[in-house]
Amino acid sequence: SNQNHKNRQAMSMTMASGEVRKYTYEALFNEANVYSQKMMDAGIIRGDRIAIVAENSMQWQIAFLAIMQIQGTAVLINASLPEESLKETLKQADARCIFTSITVKEKLGDGSDYRVPMFNLSKDGAVFEDSFSVLSPFVARTKDPMPEIAIIFFDGDVQEEIKGAMYTHEAMIQQVSTLIREQSLSRNDHILSIISNSKIEGMVSGVLSTMLMGAAIHYVESLDYESLSRAFKEFKPSIFVATPGVLKQLKEQIETLLEDNKNYKSYLEKCEMVRERIGAKLANVLLRSIISTFGGRLEMIWCYSFLEEEMMQFYYALGLDIMLQYGRLETNSPVLGHRGNQLERGTYGNPYPGMEIELRQPNLNRQGEMYIKSPYGMVGYFRNQEAYEMHIKDGWFKTGDLAELTSNGNVRLLYRGDLQKEEWLKDLGGLAHKTNTAYYWFNAWKKTAQCLYKVTITNEGYLPERKGCIIYSPFETAKGYLGLTMGYSKERFFKFGYLTNTNPSEKNRLEEEAFGKIYYSSETLDESVKRICMEQLAKGWALIIKAPKDVLNADFTQEVIALAKEAEVPIIPAYLEGEEAVFSDVENTAKVFNLQAKKRYSLNLRYGRPIEIDREDGMIKRKIQESFTSLIENQPQEEEEVVDEVTQLALQMLSPAKKYKKSEEAPIITIEGAVQEQSIEEQEMDDQYNEMDELTERIDLSDLLAIEEEIMEENKA
Repeated sequence: SNQNHKNRQAMSMTMASGEVRKYTYEALFNEANVYSQKMMDAGIIRGDRIAIVAENSMQWQIAFLAIMQIQGTAVLINASLPEESLKETLKQADARCIFTSITVKEKLGDGSDYRVPMFNLSKDGAVFEDSFSVLSPFVARTKDPMPEIAIIFFDGDVQEEIKGAMYTHEAMIQQVSTLIREQSLSRNDHILSIISNSKIEGMVSGVLSTMLMGAAIHYVESLDYESLSRAFKEFKPSIFVATPGVLKQLKEQIETLLEDNKNYKSYLEKCEMVRERIGAKLANVLLRSIISTFGGRLEMIWCYSFLEEEMMQFYYALGLDIMLQYGRLETNSPVLGHRGNQLERGTYGNPYPGMEIELRQPNLNRQGEMYIKSPYGMVGYFRNQEAYEMHIKDGWFKTGDLAELTSNGNVRLLYRGDLQKEEWLKDLGGLAHKTNTAYYWFNAWKKTAQCLYKVTITNEGYLPERKGCIIYSPFETAKGYLGLTMGYSKERFFKFGYLTNTNPSEKNRLEEEAFGKIYYSSETLDESVKRICMEQLAKGWALIIKAPKDVLNADFTQEVIALAKEAEVPIIPAYLEGEEAVFSDVENTAKVFNLQAKKRYSLNLRYGRPIEIDREDGMIKRKIQESFTSLIENQPQEEEEVVDEVTQLALQMLSPAKKYKKSEEAPIITIEGAVQEQSIEEQEMDDQYNEMDELTERIDLSDLLAIEEEIMEENKA
């Protein structure tokens, strides 16, 4: 790619001393020839694995080119791994040659222990004095040479098994070509990279992208502010490949420089507002001295890790775009990313061409675990086929990361890693996905309860089969909902949930999944929780909600009524007699036998008539309370007549339960049935009574009866 412009600058590096070293492409090629000759003289041949375990440097990149030149496989090992992990990884890689630095060599120990040549990148590739200069005759030739494999990346969590992801030459070239095309990169770009070249992100966005374009890359030996500032001024990068830690360090230093300017916060706010509205980068005028510290050419910052919103806003106000990129060791990188003007803060952008994304087992907010199918992904883990088959099935890689799609089609990551998955589902107030495992747990619990307790269920037929409903129950204990559900069939299991503000518990994961718990954190229901409830009620779910003791005066009851009205579902009161004796709040487990009475505990579940929502809220509250009273006292409820609006109005006015007291504290019930909580003069109340009397005189009761009969016939039909 670069034979025709050998005099162009290829690499440079700011040393800790302040010295800046540079390489043209011609010098880079010449040095690579020297390094490759050293390896061949040491007995390294095509297909051998050669390890590079060192910090970023120009010699690192020269060694990598030399390995490609002799058609070897570059084994890239994260130099920041602990000593034992480094040694174990080198042993696992079964390399025939090692490139390292003086700093990392101290962790590796005596070079002769490895019985392979060990070259010193800190001294232009010279052999370490305590290592073999040629491959030991006691080391067998590579038993599984793979010249088609360009790179094996050994990286990962030190707490887990460190695996080597194998990549072909073609996969790496295609991934880098896609990045160059999508980001509109050119040979005129200058890339300042502080991400380790041993990571797949550093290899793609730093080493390979610059060389395939014929652009220039710059490294920094020390990551202190002075060295970074010097690198910006000398190299004048157009792209900065950074980590969250370094971006935070830069932000703090810039804020320190701005402390003397009392208006800087106001300036930042104005810059952000102007950029948000018209796209103009006002910081180039108001904060010119700060912008100049970035070299004057910086257009974008690439970051492969999550950044806090405050950090994004700060750089956005300065006119710098932080283009978040996302990739995995197994899928190549980037898989997701911002490009051009598609910046949406708080997201990782959308998939790169060829990448497929699926969010599986989504909750009601359409947030699920992300799976990736990458055409440029790894071909396997080095000598670990079992692990490969565990993580990748039918070409899909299970990331363990949880994400959601925005309205713009961008991906927002919520949590990284499987360990946080269950907590994530609960924290968001989302509904855990009901699985067959949860059903088996629920069914086992239900059958056990039916054997241990004397259970009776009355009026279960009040629950609609194909329509959603709200089951409103004043159960006393935290686990009273268990008894409310013991009669549910398998079909009903997959269509009921329980609204609760009790803190979720990891040890009760199956229970919480089985009962479809929807969590809300405050005393009221926020919009996201309401949306979840609405979606489930629309699907025909029965939603169990704990009723407060004082139904009439409780604000929460008003919210439940509003929810029922909006969803157009009935409210069904329910009462579980005996639950306070079985499901004690003091004990974590339910009582199983009444030793004092020498008999089984009784659980009597009684449902009240469905309360439809085509009424005034005050009437619904009273109806709920009356129903609860009947259920608690185990009294049969009277049949409710079906009447039209005119009859309903007349019955409201003629009902003896609504005698009007001439008191300033008494509410007024108007003709429309609305309640006004305000004091009035006695004359106004008398006028109200007269209006009601006149209306009553105009009503022909025979007409009302005829209308009632007509409606009842229609209902029967």
